[in-house]
Amino acid sequence: MHKCIFSILFLALLVLVPAGNAEARGAGPVQAWPISERYVLVADKSMPGLALVDLASSRAVERLVIDGFKIVGVATCPSCDFALASSGGPEFRIIRFRGPAGELVRETGSLDFSEATVERLVIATEDGELTDGRIVILAEGGDHAYIASSDDRAVYRTSFGEAPNAVAIISPDRHKPYGLNWGQDGNLLVSMHKRYVWRIRENGDRIGTYDLRAAGCPGLRELKPNLRATIDDPLNEGSILVLASNPKSYDAVVWRLSVDARGRQSCVNAASMIGRDSGWLDGAGEEIEFSRPHYLTLRPGIEPPQAIVTDIDNRALRLLDLTTMTSSSVMYNRDLRLLEHPPGRRTSRKSCHELGWKDAQPATNATGTPSCVSPVQPEALALNFEHARAHCESAGARLCEPGELRDAGFSADLPAWTRAACASCWMRDAGLRCEAGIETYRTPGRLHRHADFRHSWNSGQAVEVIVPSTGEAGTVCKAPDEDIAAAAPCCADSLAPRGQ
Repeated sequence: MHKCIFSILFLALLVLVPAGNAEARGAGPVQAWPISERYVLVADKSMPGLALVDLASSRAVERLVIDGFKIVGVATCPSCDFALASSGGPEFRIIRFRGPAGELVRETGSLDFSEATVERLVIATEDGELTDGRIVILAEGGDHAYIASSDDRAVYRTSFGEAPNAVAIISPDRHKPYGLNWGQDGNLLVSMHKRYVWRIRENGDRIGTYDLRAAGCPGLRELKPNLRATIDDPLNEGSILVLASNPKSYDAVVWRLSVDARGRQSCVNAASMIGRDSGWLDGAGEEIEFSRPHYLTLRPGIEPPQAIVTDIDNRALRLLDLTTMTSSSVMYNRDLRLLEHPPGRRTSRKSCHELGWKDAQPATNATGTPSCVSPVQPEALALNFEHARAHCESAGARLCEPGELRDAGFSADLPAWTRAACASCWMRDAGLRCEAGIETYRTPGRLHRHADFRHSWNSGQAVEVIVPSTGEAGTVCKAPDEDIAAAAPCCADSLAPRGQ
């Protein structure tokens, strides 16, 4: 499937094209499941679909768009040749790979999404289909899975045969299971949305209850945050780490709840705190601020140990060092250096012309997918976000993600609109103000290393800038109705076949 950046000359037709619906705000990674210490599979609502992220290079090496499916959760395992995806509703999907996930990433550095198939999966008990499915986890080997269902107030165990294929292993009437993770002992850790974490066996027997309110977790009583996910603390025996987010201001915290020899529970802030403004900073432990994170999981095979946090508003993954509680960021859709295009199959000038792009040049993107890239225009036109999107939609395409623009080889020292909605102001250095605009990128051969976004949460649309002399790319935010002198909107179809 081809991906194309269209000629700017087509903009003359914009006045005849109605604008589409506004892009969703605040959408990004919800659940992330590490296949190895380097590669993690991410359920990203902004696509919607899957991204395979290389933590070593901080980039999405491939993406799979699943049309009509509001993805929330995803899980696989190294020996599994498939992934299970949930939608936050009754719909589920099975994504089948051409081989075991661990083997594929080890040998090829990808899951070969171009060969993947997407199948609908009905999960139901004898009483009918599940009302919702949120976080999901797979048993090693993939013969069964567990699903947290808040609306059903249950955790289900499911096989993958014909329905009915699920059974509720717990049904706590007064609690809503949201987060789900494997504990170090092979049991399950269930985060109950507001106050409790349960430790249960695979058959549903409860073997531990953590009461975060009684333990005195800072801010819980006053702010009533949502419990997102829990893991065992690998550095402190008898302790768990709990991720919680503030439903009002979107900031968040990682608490450490400890149990002493007498069974008494106590709780402290391990990273960040709640009750601050939305957004987050990289820096020392006391400076970390999350923005509505949704999942927390251990990164395998890394010492000192790290946790992976999905930061949905900032559309990023965060790697949390559990010894220091400092963090680094994996902006897998933003602020990445262009990779050299690998040798591979290339499209011909004739095939580009057959697609209707008269002046397009053949190219191969970073995943080896053929592309047709429009030439840089000598005169930039001023257009706003709605015009850019209408330009793409009129040709049956969509605006690019920021990462797709880079993969397409767009190398003009001019800004281009993308479909990404701006989220919280992301600051690489503590105390830095996010006020840089397009003019920051006008110095030839230079990309301002600090500035990424200008506007605050939900107030802008992403504009990508690439400096050709360095190959660096940066993102700034502009109001959707602001006219920007752009070489062209970046229009593309998906990087991999769309699912069903």
